[in-house]
Amino acid sequence: MRIIFLSLLFSFAFLICAKTFALDVENPHAFMNDERHTFCHECHANDPNTVISYLDVRLKQPVTASCLKGSEGIGGAQCHSREKLGRTHPTDIEPKKDMKVPEDLHLDENMRITCVTCHNPHGSWTSPIPMVARGSKLIGSDQYRSYFLRRTNVQSMLCYACHFDK
Repeated sequence: MRIIFLSLLFSFAFLICAKTFALDVENPHAFMNDERHTFCHECHANDPNTVISYLDVRLKQPVTASCLKGSEGIGGAQCHSREKLGRTHPTDIEPKKDMKVPEDLHLDENMRITCVTCHNPHGSWTSPIPMVARGSKLIGSDQYRSYFLRRTNVQSMLCYACHFDK
């Protein structure tokens, strides 16, 4: 009985430490907000600071390909793997004909859903409100991880912005 108790206690402690470590990480997109704009040219064909609207921003390649910069990443950052991209929602697809995508959920220049439809890669790393159902509160802070979501997805609110018939 004592061994079982100690095993459970050790497992619980391990899970708490692992969750703490996972939530107390640095912003993986910090290089994008460099005041000198050192890395803009890695993804952008034009200077994003000179455009009037996000519709005028041109990328060197499609959005999904920009997120797949390889294992070395941009500026030493770890970029996304093909296996993880599009895992929760398909990307590079057109919305259904009867679907109305809100203006703040950006489509690409070909009017397709991409990673940046729901995620703002230049957005804040933290949020004062939970952005997902199991809000990942940052250790020692009153802030939550934002996952760079454009809107909260607690109770699937982000999903319902387009999929209101569900």
